[in-house]
Amino acid sequence: MKKISVYQGNFTKGEIDPHLYASPHLNTYREGLESAVNVWATATGAIAKRYGIKVLHDFPSGSDGEKMKLIPFRNSAGTDFLCVARVGEILPFNLLLKSPLAPVPCAALTEQVIPLLNFSAYGDSLILVESGLSPQQLKWAAGDNFTVETINFSHIPTFEFSPSNSNPSTTLTPSAKAGYVTLTTAADVFQQSDLGKYVEALPTGRVKIFTYNGARSVAGFAEEEFFDTAAVPAGNWTLERGWEPLWGNDFYPATCIFHEDRLILANFHRARTTFAYSIAGAPFDFSTGDGSIAFGGVRTLSRDQSDAIRHAYSANSLYFFCYNSEYVVDQNQTLELGMAPIRHDSSRGCMAEIKPMEGEDGGLYFFQPNGRGISEFRYYFDRASYEARNFSAHFGHLLSGPRSAALWKGDDYFSTNILFFVTEDKKLFAVTVKLEEKICACCRVEPENLNFDSVCTAGNQIYFIQYDRVMDVYSIGYFDRNASRSDGDVPFESKITQLPIAGEMPFLTDSVSTTATVIYAIDVGKLLIEGRRVYEGKAKTGRFVHTFPTGFESGGKVTISDGGQSANWTLCGIGREALVGGPDR
Repeated sequence: MKKISVYQGNFTKGEIDPHLYASPHLNTYREGLESAVNVWATATGAIAKRYGIKVLHDFPSGSDGEKMKLIPFRNSAGTDFLCVARVGEILPFNLLLKSPLAPVPCAALTEQVIPLLNFSAYGDSLILVESGLSPQQLKWAAGDNFTVETINFSHIPTFEFSPSNSNPSTTLTPSAKAGYVTLTTAADVFQQSDLGKYVEALPTGRVKIFTYNGARSVAGFAEEEFFDTAAVPAGNWTLERGWEPLWGNDFYPATCIFHEDRLILANFHRARTTFAYSIAGAPFDFSTGDGSIAFGGVRTLSRDQSDAIRHAYSANSLYFFCYNSEYVVDQNQTLELGMAPIRHDSSRGCMAEIKPMEGEDGGLYFFQPNGRGISEFRYYFDRASYEARNFSAHFGHLLSGPRSAALWKGDDYFSTNILFFVTEDKKLFAVTVKLEEKICACCRVEPENLNFDSVCTAGNQIYFIQYDRVMDVYSIGYFDRNASRSDGDVPFESKITQLPIAGEMPFLTDSVSTTATVIYAIDVGKLLIEGRRVYEGKAKTGRFVHTFPTGFESGGKVTISDGGQSANWTLCGIGREALVGGPDR
């Protein structure tokens, strides 16, 4: 009979996928857990009791959490608000006072629009977009007064959805080579509907029509100057009539972001890989003007319309996360958005429901479609390229259709990123992410009787829509360190189950008997091992030893819990002694 001594000094991989159970030689296995319930991993690799849950607001009977979306907002005075978008209205909360404000009616918010609602803050307002929603602006005013209005855009940009070009059999004479140019023909050519269309001449010259003077005269800005002011012969100029407004007529942009004081709109109904940018300082004016850098513009990432833009992110450059790929409008070499090269170095794909979140050192965390994984997107200086790497492979069994996510930057105790996500079966998970320190630990958040829907970060706090299955009520909940014992006054238990002894797995015909377990913990008030009480009393820090009775079979693993005690305990390490031998021992 052989004795094995095993010590697990960190839990940096959290709960791991059962497919890794046959790989005890991997560090992932030796640093992982079979289950991690109501605990979070810390920046040092220890496991700590999660915070308890408090209720910010109860919704009236009959409310439906699936038809709500939480949106964070901070005004110019630094006050944090939590806005709840629900059918027909927006309900704001002042998080300093933890109180709801008057609901803001918004008839445009329908059940179909809310799940994919995209948003971006701008000064004291919040821009809301979705493909079936005429873009809305939620505005804050003194006294915490909120209003919402449909945005009235100036000069909606155009796009050539279906080319329809003609070569009129008459001459074209420009009044000037550049600037605002009047174009005159020798025969009737132009129509009132040609406003916003283009005239292009050979060898050079391109004008967007802004003014209709009659069938033989129009005027507009020369985006490309003419060779001279001589008459352009018939056959050497084209009237491009395929250009139409990028949005309107019940189809609107589905993505928005502010970048360099410009509003970026993207993912249009018939141009899903195209984005438009406004005039700097004039977010609702998309005039392309004379084509110079002072005006707005339109650019296309790819001609593959199946690779639709899902989300955008503003940093030193402009990032786009699409259905199949990731793109960067790389402004490292030029500051001009309209001239920066478009780079495509990564092909993971991004979910429409979850916006990318800023992680550590400029990395962006995003969820891949169909629950395939969570990746980090960043620029690698040593390879001079943008790349995405998956960091969820060892807990992929928990990624059951993620539908909402938010990143918490931590506090003075959990001083690291914790990525929270809700799955389609209404469960909540917490991933401690510190990739540079090789910490990536996923744990379950399992309050008694609660399901979850939307989750977001507002201020320095995580908020979520929760449903109490017993009370049959929806509410907004949040984590609070001082509520460590209660989830709505219901005691909760934190526990972990270690994996079967790593390093020297027994054969299938062998059995394992755990003879002793040594726990190193901080602030433990109650400690149970396999349901057996090891300690109960005043919160204590130190070394706890438990010896099992003769013949106790653990299957090579041990479950440790707090039995629902109240302290914010931390587990730093576990040592075990086990006997391995045949069934005849």
